[in-house]
Amino acid sequence: MSKIPCAVIKDLMPSYIDRLTSSESDALIREHLDGCESCKKALEAMQGGQDPEESPEAAAMQQGEIDYLKKNRRKNQAVFWGSIAAAAVIICAVVFLRLYVIGSRMPAELASVETTVEHNKVSVAGRIGDAHYAAGKPSVTEKDGVVEIRINEVLGSPVGSKEFHVDLEAKDEVRMVKMNDRILWAAGKRISSDVSAIYETGHAYMGDPSANHRTASALHLSEDYGPFTNELLTAQQPYTWKIVLTEDIPGERLSDLEEKMTGQAYLCMAVIGNLDAVTFTYTSGGEAMSKTCSCQEATEFFGTDVRGCREDIALLQSLYDKLNF
Repeated sequence: MSKIPCAVIKDLMPSYIDRLTSSESDALIREHLDGCESCKKALEAMQGGQDPEESPEAAAMQQGEIDYLKKNRRKNQAVFWGSIAAAAVIICAVVFLRLYVIGSRMPAELASVETTVEHNKVSVAGRIGDAHYAAGKPSVTEKDGVVEIRINEVLGSPVGSKEFHVDLEAKDEVRMVKMNDRILWAAGKRISSDVSAIYETGHAYMGDPSANHRTASALHLSEDYGPFTNELLTAQQPYTWKIVLTEDIPGERLSDLEEKMTGQAYLCMAVIGNLDAVTFTYTSGGEAMSKTCSCQEATEFFGTDVRGCREDIALLQSLYDKLNF
């Protein structure tokens, strides 16, 4: 055994392992290791990544800490994945409720409806026509004789029903029944979906192009005649809405469409407060033509002032029925 103290050899071991010692030092260290079992084990421990000074008790404590951290990690992972699973279940439940139970407001045109009113008793029965949807549970409110029914559409399912039915005995005598965005009944008359849509576009001044467009849309002008442009003649009375059709009207359709123009003009003047006249200009077979209807003509046809229809949907329904649309 060499005469170099073990402490010196151990101090040199890190450099020896990293091959930073000189060849002479290497020879002395190997000579010492050949005769010192303690230093030899210390070197082996260092080369294996262990602290040669660590006691068995310290090693056991370190292993216990490692085991605890592993166990805690597994626990945290379980909590994490459990939270993910719970969140997924909640999201699926919310989506299911939104699509199959709660739904969204049903457009009026999706349903055919029959309404019966006797004093304060209301009965509404209907059916959704869209194959992909079913009727949600109706909710009903009433105030000052106006009964409002809200029905949402939900995705169709084996347990869903396309039919809905509401029976109600109101507190006051019923004067109007509404369902979502449509008036179903008013002042003793059943209101058609077209009349409800036209009535909702009513406005006081013809000088509002966007409001005029909504009325034209409710009257289906584009569907009947194709594209058209507008001119609003408001410099002096009679205030006139000029509707310029851009597509030629075939001769065989001219008579029917001119009759329809008259009815649509009367309805425009019924719901637009200061509209005095409506003029359609168009061509048929290349020949320029025009048709003008006045508010006075509409009133004479109806037998009462058509302007009253803007405030009375039952009166508007009577005009619509007389026009035989």
